This record gives sequence, structure tokens and C-alpha cells, in this order.
Amino acid sequence: MDEKIKERVQRLGTEVSSKMGMKRPARFLVMRGFFGAGAVRGNRVLVGETLVQDSTDLELDGVIGHELAHILRKHLLIRFGMTGLTFVVLVVTFVLTEPARLWQIAFPFMIGLIVIAELPIYWKLEYDADANAAEHLGGEPILQALGRLKMMTFDGISFTHPPLSRRIRRIRRRFPSPTLWDK
Repeated sequence: MDEKIKERVQRLGTEVSSKMGMKRPARFLVMRGFFGAGAVRGNRVLVGETLVQDSTDLELDGVIGHELAHILRKHLLIRFGMTGLTFVVLVVTFVLTEPARLWQIAFPFMIGLIVIAELPIYWKLEYDADANAAEHLGGEPILQALGRLKMMTFDGISFTHPPLSRRIRRIRRRFPSPTLWDK
């Protein structure tokens, strides 16, 4: 992997960390052949090599700021707790339905209910990370980042992220500013 890419991510990450008021230093790792980004435990932010190559510094500031907001707002703990709760619910479902072998019906039903119940929580975490990053960095980097992602990826509903167009509208309303990404 090109060292310039790693240096660029480290430089931008350090600048954004400072603007975000990070008390503990974050580590920034570039993943080969990956387009996305994500915050993981240990104050680490993963950024895809393809995303770095295809994005401006302002767009990367927005992406990194969003991921750092997940760390600052302790969203990873919430997600971990939800995963644990899901596991407990599925184990209890299995234990209660095994004698009658109903778990073959109950498992898919419970998984469907869990997904429907968790979807608004995951979406709220994404909206919150966008807003928190925009409060620290201004709306423009977040709008630029979301606009870049919208051009490059799926803009529909997913289990973990609301549509990019909806996220853009929310940031525009809360942090109005001129931008290239009108739609």
C-alpha cells in the first residue's frame, strides 16, 4: 500500500481528532480494497483505501469526523449491548421452544422482530454521529462526505444506516450552508 495514503489518513485523522476534542488519541488504519469506513473498539477508525483515493480532504474529514463521533458518543457500547441482548433473546427463545421443536419457527420470527426493533436505534446512532461531527467540524465536511458516499454506493434503506439522501437532508436543515451536493 502506498505510504502517502497512510500518511494522508493519519494527518487528516489527527487534525479532525483535535477539532472533535478527542481526549484519548485515536488510531487510523487504512484497509486495502475497502471503500467504507468504521469505528471499532480501542479508539480505532478504519478507512478504506478506495475511499481515500476517491475522496477529497474535506470529504475524508467528514467521514473521519463521523466515525470519531461514534467513539465519542459511545455508540460502540450501545451496539455491543444490543448484540448481547439479541444473543440472550435468541438463547431464551431456543430454550423455551426446544421441547416442542418450535425453535425452527420461533428463531426466524424473533430475528425479524429484533431487526425491526433495532433498526430505529441504529439509524438514530447514525443521525447522531452525523450531527455531532457537524457540530465540531461544520456542516460542509459532513455534507461533502455523505454526497461522495451517495455517488459511490447504495442510497437505500439498510439495517444499520438510513438512506444517504435522508441523512443529507437532516444535516442541511440543521446546518444550512452552500454545497455542491444538492440532491
